[in-house]
Amino acid sequence: MTRTSLLDGPEAEPAEPADAPDDAPARGPHARWYAVGAALLVVALVAGVLVVWRGADDAAGVLGLDQDVAPPRPQVVGRTLVDARTGSPWVPQGVTWTGFASACAEGWGYSPLDPLGDDGPRDQAALLASWGIDTVRLTLNLDCWSATYRGAPASDAFHARTAEGYRAAVATFVDALHEAGLAVVLALDTRAAGGATTAVREAWPDSSAYAFWQNLAEDFADDPSVMFELWAHPGGEDGDVSWAEDGGRWRDGTGATGVGMSDLLGAVRSRGATQPVLLPGLRGEDLGSWLGVAPADDQLVATFSPTPGGACDDAACWRGTVAALAEVVPVLATEVSAGEDGAEVRTARAFTAFARDRGVGVLLGWWRAGTADAGSLVTDVDGTPTAWGRLGRDLLATAS
Repeated sequence: MTRTSLLDGPEAEPAEPADAPDDAPARGPHARWYAVGAALLVVALVAGVLVVWRGADDAAGVLGLDQDVAPPRPQVVGRTLVDARTGSPWVPQGVTWTGFASACAEGWGYSPLDPLGDDGPRDQAALLASWGIDTVRLTLNLDCWSATYRGAPASDAFHARTAEGYRAAVATFVDALHEAGLAVVLALDTRAAGGATTAVREAWPDSSAYAFWQNLAEDFADDPSVMFELWAHPGGEDGDVSWAEDGGRWRDGTGATGVGMSDLLGAVRSRGATQPVLLPGLRGEDLGSWLGVAPADDQLVATFSPTPGGACDDAACWRGTVAALAEVVPVLATEVSAGEDGAEVRTARAFTAFARDRGVGVLLGWWRAGTADAGSLVTDVDGTPTAWGRLGRDLLATAS
């Protein structure tokens, strides 16, 4: 399908290619991005004339271009993430934004952006950027994106919601975040619960996750400022799993319908997407045997969450497992939080200091706009910080 952003208006839906999976949404060429490319070519030609006529600095001013607000272009070089614009090392600092993970399954919108009007995505992107971050992780719902048999996105008496609308809402926010100078992680996090209007996290991916990644990767293959996180919590959040028993399943899947990280990685690469791919440890926390089990690819990033009370929430794990892995591949902590009650700040403080010293990226959990829970960074769409949010913003400032 064509990647459609509401910032640019609707486009005609092209025909579905013959090799599309039966349960995948329609796909097609990147017409929108071809148009963007043509526009950029015109800008480049005008810029060339202006550079000759007025000099580089004056040309940039006339065109209204500001390199400082262009989003990073992540690329893995050895054990380091670099910004491909400059070739300099780049350590992501940002937040996890959860709005697309559950609202669509629960029937109250595609995300909390819905009631904010046409300017909502840009306003929220600017608000996020005002925290001095460079990366936003968007957690997505498989069934809302793919329109599977589970009945998501859920409509209500006033709004008919579709997978096409959900995908357009995601693309619109990604574009707005880029305009604000932010890179984006697209993370497959939740599913709709069959027979109930709620979102759930399932332990392992199946063939529908493969179709999801084929479709999403094709939509974003030509966006150099996104990264893909294949399955946020492999093995479940509370599952009794271990690398010895479940490492093979993590990588290769099991049974007739199960798929593993190697399959999902293959789905992304099969659509021409070459961006960095994030592979979480078991339960999203345990990186113990990640290096020995991970599939071969030169654009992999290891991810985990130092969840208070979790498998890797102390200095012994960070200085041992995480530090050793960071000597080989980039490592990114995707949900550095103070717990759901917002009170367990000691782990977040200690980990942020460790990450700063080791070049490990930090994404805080969680930016839940419109909620009042203490574990959120903010209490409302105006970005009013909670106590944890105030501390988290300070931690990011010292980590950069």
